[in-house]
Amino acid sequence: MNNNDKYIAEKISIDGHLRYLVENCQIALQKLASLSTELLDCERIDSPRDPKPIGDLERMVKDYLIIRVTGLFDEKPYTASFEAVYSDNVKYNKIKNAEIIQYMKKMRGTFVAHTHKKLSLGFPDSRKILQSDLAHQLKGLLQILPSGQDA
Repeated sequence: MNNNDKYIAEKISIDGHLRYLVENCQIALQKLASLSTELLDCERIDSPRDPKPIGDLERMVKDYLIIRVTGLFDEKPYTASFEAVYSDNVKYNKIKNAEIIQYMKKMRGTFVAHTHKKLSLGFPDSRKILQSDLAHQLKGLLQILPSGQDA
């Protein structure tokens, strides 16, 4: 295998991994929506259900989603991210600068290390995530990838 063949094989592998991650983010976003609705139902005064287990699960899914989405934009050169492969892509840069992506990057620090420095930011707001255009941004990332036009 020559160097060009190796590059192509690695690029296909990275693109496949990025597609997998984005699709997982789409699933997590759907799950967050479902759990948030369920949590609101549990929190009603007339509900016999304890909201704590649903709230805990909702928080875990939200944390996962924030970690995964922000990882797609990781600027460290040794990571498999869109930044590492598509940093010159105009559509990627527009998505990277989207309000919801910037919000998630900011909020990531509230629960991943250094929380004592960022508690003033509060905790990530599920409503803000769910009412955003995150689903559209994730679809846009899939469209950047080869054969992603139908995603």
